[in-house]
Amino acid sequence: MIRETYFSALANDDVVPAGDAKVFAVVDELPEWAEDLVDRNIPGLAPPEDLLKVRSRIEDVAERNDEDDVEAIAWNSVDFEERYRAYVTSGGRHQILEALAETVEQREVWLVSWRARASIDHRSVVLEELQRRADLGPCPPRDHEWGRGVCPTVVVCQRCGYGSTSLSTGQLAQENLKPYLGGNER
Repeated sequence: MIRETYFSALANDDVVPAGDAKVFAVVDELPEWAEDLVDRNIPGLAPPEDLLKVRSRIEDVAERNDEDDVEAIAWNSVDFEERYRAYVTSGGRHQILEALAETVEQREVWLVSWRARASIDHRSVVLEELQRRADLGPCPPRDHEWGRGVCPTVVVCQRCGYGSTSLSTGQLAQENLKPYLGGNER
């Protein structure tokens, strides 16, 4: 199982991982006060400095313009998720993800970073990438995000990586997948 949180929640005991869980920070620099909160920091999975600077500049501008949600504006404006995903899955970082995925298969893992909202934080991307790599089985029923696979007659869940043929080839499954296989939508 993979979970995520942020440093403040750990420091204030708002989140308390199980005793056998592994807690990994995915930040560039870990301050001394945070070292006792995690088992290890993995700076190789931290976002690149240039992406962080661009996001920070957008946040500054949005703040000066009195925008309501400066973090979300910056996240979306710089295509942070797409750019970070390309970064974290390239170079030697994919090997780090593979090694972490093996740990996830053996025990509970927590990913920790700075921002409270995971939806606009890089740890959510790391979590998704680990879920794709770890042998955790398919998503819960009705939770799949189907998309076209490499084969014209196969669809693949974008979250767990399972293909339509991995899950079921029964009539009910075929009916639910018709829109993706080129059939009529209901």
